[in-house]
Amino acid sequence: KGTSQMSIVAEAPTLAVGATTKVNVKIDGTGSQATDVVISYDPKLVAISDITNGDVFPDILRSEVAKNQVIVSAAVDPNAPSNVKTGTVFSFTLKSIASGQAVLDFDKNLTITATNGVNTLGSMTPISISIK
Repeated sequence: KGTSQMSIVAEAPTLAVGATTKVNVKIDGTGSQATDVVISYDPKLVAISDITNGDVFPDILRSEVAKNQVIVSAAVDPNAPSNVKTGTVFSFTLKSIASGQAVLDFDKNLTITATNGVNTLGSMTPISISIK
């Protein structure tokens, strides 16, 4: 069982149709040297844009929104492999499109945190955003 916890946190968990909120993807517990994050969402309820790096990794290696998923890969500087942190891995803007419960959830088969080549991910906490 891993010791890193990943979570999705919205600044506004309730939105009116057409409103936006910033969503942070966080790592807590134990940091990692690298992460691959895949978050699924319903494109009939929300639109995702503006993926930005957080304070955990120096750069995002890959970021895209495709096939109803947010996909991000990031890693520590290879010259500083022990510079492991917790905090916000990345953020994005979520815009509500239609009324409903928009669930953003980690793809448990594709999301990992790793240190020295070992998956350290222990838990993943999704979020449900109410759109009125």
